[in-house]
Amino acid sequence: RAAAAALLGQDAGRRTDHGGPRATRGNHPGPRHRAHRAGPEPARRRAARPARPPPEGRARMSASSLSKYLGEREGQRPSPPSDRAQPGSKPLLDIRALSLAIGDRTILDRVSLTIAPGEIVALTGESGSGKSMTALATIGLLPAEARLSGQLLLEGTDLAQLSEAQLCGLRGREIGMVFQEPMTALNPLQRIGAQVAETLRIHRAASRAEANRRAADLLARVGLDPDRVPPSRYPHELSGGQRQRVVIAMAIALGPRLLVADEPTTALDVTTQAQI
Repeated sequence: RAAAAALLGQDAGRRTDHGGPRATRGNHPGPRHRAHRAGPEPARRRAARPARPPPEGRARMSASSLSKYLGEREGQRPSPPSDRAQPGSKPLLDIRALSLAIGDRTILDRVSLTIAPGEIVALTGESGSGKSMTALATIGLLPAEARLSGQLLLEGTDLAQLSEAQLCGLRGREIGMVFQEPMTALNPLQRIGAQVAETLRIHRAASRAEANRRAADLLARVGLDPDRVPPSRYPHELSGGQRQRVVIAMAIALGPRLLVADEPTTALDVTTQAQI
């Protein structure tokens, strides 16, 4: 301000006059509004604003009502009571003291959890904590050098004690898996319709013609319109979200009792994540 005054002299405090209509007092910021400009906050803390009373006629929500309300707001309809886990019901999956080591490194240390029929369980943890290894152990796809201890009970059957041939009979039919990266989960040399149909034919659930028809229906069910994305497409001709829909169609083809999803939207953009 001092440098401007030395340069402009007595005109330093004057404003430019454009010859047009002047702004009326009170609707244009100027020197008189300095008292209302932004400034530093006072050192003392302001008193907390009192809680706003609830609108007339609306009672406070209970925890269960709030959960239901938020679910409906997000477009997620709460599941019917018949589909939820019932107290005292026999667990569908019962993992007891599951430990896993690869070489001299411990990956899982006495993990235990149960999943009831119709129940959704989210396993959370930081990167490298063993979430994917827990999922792969459940479906029996661990590395050859992995050492596993504990029990993986699927309705009383210990999956850890089954042979590879017995596990192949369960995969797809009793346990479905949605992998994290769809491009590595799909065969790049095989058409997507044939890959979905293969799940049905391996377990002899349908003839070739019936499997192809059901595969087209499954792809349409997960949002792949046959007019836009026909079953004759190859995986490299699809986007990441479309490939993940193919993997989901394969996982639900036989209506497995247990569906394991290993971060199925991590490799997708946020818009596609919401759709999936």
